[in-house]
Amino acid sequence: MRETLASASAAAAKAAAFALKKELELEPYVATVDTSACAAKGACIAECPYGAVEIQEFRGKSTAVVNIAKCKGCGACVAVCPTEAVQLQGLTNREMRAMIGALAR
Repeated sequence: MRETLASASAAAAKAAAFALKKELELEPYVATVDTSACAAKGACIAECPYGAVEIQEFRGKSTAVVNIAKCKGCGACVAVCPTEAVQLQGLTNREMRAMIGALAR
């Protein structure tokens, strides 16, 4: 019984701490979309495990859009984008290729 009460109290404290925060911390590496390069094929939507990507109209063109509050920066959408329109902020495809090249040497 004591263990159950302690566990319930800890869960309530965590929930209260989250609910009482004035600001929400987001992931530093979130996906962004270059709308001019996006072909809106939808592979990124199917691959995103967090439901952070959707297709929207932007300046008369269908394009993928990332909800940064849902994005966890996993890069799954980056890997499947056929036009490389999706990139992670702070860790672009170009930077990834450079790191892989350096490791391959």
